[in-house]
Amino acid sequence: MSDWIHISLGGPMQKISVDGKIHEFEMHPYCGPNVLSKKTGEPLSKQPARFLYAASLWAQQGQHVDEETGLCIWHHPPQDILQHLGGRHYKVIGETEPRRGE
Repeated sequence: MSDWIHISLGGPMQKISVDGKIHEFEMHPYCGPNVLSKKTGEPLSKQPARFLYAASLWAQQGQHVDEETGLCIWHHPPQDILQHLGGRHYKVIGETEPRRGE
């Protein structure tokens, strides 16, 4: 018996821009996103953390793709705007606008 498992359902190929770098990946229906090697086309053994963060947000936000560029559209979540009250105490006074991920 072999200890290897072969999953043949790769999922659709996508492109996402993270910090100015474009990652090509497959969105596997069971395993989730996997960045692919540009040389071999196989999934990388170590997935970049910033990519996983962006791909996770993209999936949660409806998996929209720009028709012109073919890139995934994702947005950073809004950040709290804090007012320092003294010591370790802060008060939330608003939120920033969500900004588009690039």
